[in-house]
Amino acid sequence: LSAINSKRSSGINAEYGGDNNVAVPTHFYKAMVAPSRSGGYHLECYVMPNEEIRDDLPISSFLVPKFSIEKGAGYFIFEFIADSQYRTINGRPNSDYIS
Repeated sequence: LSAINSKRSSGINAEYGGDNNVAVPTHFYKAMVAPSRSGGYHLECYVMPNEEIRDDLPISSFLVPKFSIEKGAGYFIFEFIADSQYRTINGRPNSDYIS
């Protein structure tokens, strides 16, 4: 994703290989929303390289802001949820949360 690779301003990076020159993504993303028991939502966003990752590396080291996934993917994620509805973002309290 562009947030990971500063050589490009937007878009998803890919490497090409094989007999048919198939695009293989350099990174994968995962974004998750879970409802909070006390109202609002929890959001976590990750970007991981498409390569072997050391077992001792904590998954929290791959947390990224939501906008970096949106910029790299070229579309909005969870656009039906206002940012002010997230109680936490990547495990941290959201200062814009409105209960």
